[in-house]
Amino acid sequence: MSIFRGFTTYDYGREYFVFFIKISFEISQQWFIIRNELEKKLQEEKKKPQDTFEMETEFGDFLCQFEKSTKCYFILLSNSKTIKEEQKKLLQAIIIEIKKNHNYDKLTREEFQKSLKQEIQNIISNAEQEYIQKYGNLDPIITKEFQQYKKYRKDLAKEIEINEQQKLITIGLIEKMIIKQKSNLKIAQQNLLFKGFMMLDYVRQYFFMMVNKMISVQKKWIDDRNAIYKQIMDHQHKHLDIIKLKGENGQFYAKYHKEKKCYFILYSGESVNIEQQQEVINKIYLLITQVEYIKMTKEEIELKFLSQVKTILDQSEKIHTDQVIMKIEGKNNNSEQKQFNGGEQNNAGLKNLSKNNLVKQEESYPLIL
Repeated sequence: MSIFRGFTTYDYGREYFVFFIKISFEISQQWFIIRNELEKKLQEEKKKPQDTFEMETEFGDFLCQFEKSTKCYFILLSNSKTIKEEQKKLLQAIIIEIKKNHNYDKLTREEFQKSLKQEIQNIISNAEQEYIQKYGNLDPIITKEFQQYKKYRKDLAKEIEINEQQKLITIGLIEKMIIKQKSNLKIAQQNLLFKGFMMLDYVRQYFFMMVNKMISVQKKWIDDRNAIYKQIMDHQHKHLDIIKLKGENGQFYAKYHKEKKCYFILYSGESVNIEQQQEVINKIYLLITQVEYIKMTKEEIELKFLSQVKTILDQSEKIHTDQVIMKIEGKNNNSEQKQFNGGEQNNAGLKNLSKNNLVKQEESYPLIL
């Protein structure tokens, strides 16, 4: 609740309030009742106006000062707890400001508000601040609530700032994770031994049973696939039992099934040797050629064999990867053993050298009887 709550003027000549400045309260039915009571009191004073009078209400205390020359009351509304001397001091300051306009009593409401309202509001606002600095707020509870509100706003702003910082950090971490995942995926694609499998039917002249293990659909893969297709079709009239082809992103090993005129094609990494390719392609070849697959539709073949072929590729990948790891570990162990044996030999040499030196020293000592 404000210390100074409003200001108005009442003109006896026009018999109405010229204008109101209301602070920290809304227009309500109760306010209209209070204002009517004030106007009734002013009408009672009309016959013999007092220089000043006060009126206590639920909205606060009215301090009214009469100006004889213009037959006008200047009225200040203050909190009921406001010190009287400060009310009088503020009212005088407002009156002085109004009287700077010599024709104020002839101004319409609109003209009065336009020329004086802002100045009066500034005077009241400054007086409010000075009063608080000098005497403190009238209501400790309101002061406490206001301080709590300020703290809440400050804490909220701080929390928003922290959340924004955390958001930026989180976004940064997510971006790093995405980059890392892409990098790991790229490394995995590059290091994968057995990348895929497919079949090419000479009669129907298209690929089917295409098993894709982390092969990104890109120009290199398309170029490689087109290259193996071209090479197979070039030998259509004089087929080869085995076709090997190195592409941009891997290598192909294709085995021909003469009876069904179909190629079984393994797509591998560059590090996979011929024996490993033969081993995997033979497993898949034996699996599929047990049935009359050539009479099956593309969908039927994939439904029956796709998951089994994937399993063969996965198992082969694990077996050969484990073998590579064992070889690396074996080399490391041999290297460590050599270092250990070399160290033992050096230690033995040092021990023998020390022993010989000791014997020589003993032999050089004089014999004592």
